[in-house]
Amino acid sequence: MSYIVFGVALVLLLAGYFLGRKFFHKHEKLILKISSITLGVLLFVWYFASSNNLLLEVSKLKSGQINSEVICFFASVGIWLFFASNTILCMYPFFEQRLLKNYARWFTPIASLLAICMLSNISYAYTQSWDYSLASVILELNVALMSVYSLHCLIENNFFKATKREVGEFFIALPIVLLVSMPPFILQAFLGTILQGSVKGFTFNHRLYIYISFVFLFGIYLLLRKKDRSFNRMALLFISLTTLISYCYNQDFSNFIHPTSWPLHLCNTAMFILPICLIFRWEKLFYFTFFINVLGAFFAMLMPNSGENDVFTSPSVVRFWINHISAFAMPLLIVFLRVYDRPKLRQFIYSMVGFLVYFVFVLVMNAWFTNYDAGVDFFFLNSDFIA
Repeated sequence: MSYIVFGVALVLLLAGYFLGRKFFHKHEKLILKISSITLGVLLFVWYFASSNNLLLEVSKLKSGQINSEVICFFASVGIWLFFASNTILCMYPFFEQRLLKNYARWFTPIASLLAICMLSNISYAYTQSWDYSLASVILELNVALMSVYSLHCLIENNFFKATKREVGEFFIALPIVLLVSMPPFILQAFLGTILQGSVKGFTFNHRLYIYISFVFLFGIYLLLRKKDRSFNRMALLFISLTTLISYCYNQDFSNFIHPTSWPLHLCNTAMFILPICLIFRWEKLFYFTFFINVLGAFFAMLMPNSGENDVFTSPSVVRFWINHISAFAMPLLIVFLRVYDRPKLRQFIYSMVGFLVYFVFVLVMNAWFTNYDAGVDFFFLNSDFIA
C-alpha cells in the first residue's frame, strides 16, 4: 500500500488549516467538533470494514505472516496508541479539562507520528493485503485528519509550556490510559500463552481475573473520588469508549447485517449503552443498565463461558473480561463518583418493567433466529449453561 491517499489528504488538510487560520479561529469550537465527529466516523467505518486482524495470531511478537518481530512490536503499539489518540481527539472539544488538553498536545502527536510510520503495516495487519481497499483508504484519511488535529493541539496549547503539576498529572494518568485502551491481542502478542490452564472453575487464572476486576473498580474510585462531576464523566467516558473499541475487535459490518450476530446478551449491550448514557445523559437508560447489568456481569464473572483450551492471554478471554469488568464496574463507578445520583425504588421498578419488555423481545428473537442459525443462544435460553 502506498501513501498516496494519505499524502494528498494531509497536504489538503494542512493547506486548508494554515490558509484559513482566521476563519478557523473565528469558528474554532464548531470546526473542532465537526472534526472530532468526522474522526469518530472514519474510525468506525475503517474498524468495522476490517474483518481480519493478523495481530490476533501474534504470540511473543512472532507470526507466520508478519515475519519481523520489530514490525510486530511497532504495529501493535501503533494501533494501541492510535485507538487511544482517536478517542482523546474525539472527546477534546466537548470537555474543558486540563488533563484532556495535555493529552491532546503531548500524547496524540506522538501517536500520530507512530501511526504514520507504521501505516502500511497497520493496514496490512487488518486487511491482509498490501493493495488498496475501502478499509485502507479510510485508514489513511483517518491518520491524516488525526495528524493535522494533533498538530493543531500541539501549536495552540504550546507543546513545551507546562507546570510540574500538569506533567505529574499526565504521568499519573498514563498507566490508566494505556491499560483501558489496550487491544485484546496485546497480552498474547507481547507475552505469549502464559499462565496455561482453564480460566474458569475458580482456578488460579480465573481468580486472578476476578481480583483484577475489583482492583480496577476500587483503584479507579480512589483515583477519581476527589474530582468534580465533569472530570469524572470525562474519565469514565474515555474508559467506556476505549473498552468498547477493544470489545469490538472481532466485529465487522456483517455482524450488523445478520441479526443472529447482534450483541443481544445483556453484558454485550452494556458496552454500547454505557457510552450512550454518558454522552447524551440518558438517566433512565443508565438506571436500566445499572440494575440489570451489574448483577448479571458479576454472575458471568463467577461463571465465565470461555473454552476449555483458552489461556489467560487469549484475545477471546481478554475480550470476555474487558466486557464483563466494564459491565460490572462502570455502572457502579458512575454512581460512586456522582456522575449520576444514587437510584431510588421508583427507578428500580421502571428498570424491572424495562427488563421484562427486553426479555420478551429477546425471547422472541431467540426462537425466531434459531430457525436460521442453530448456534443462537441469547441469554443462554437454548442451552443448559445457566442451570
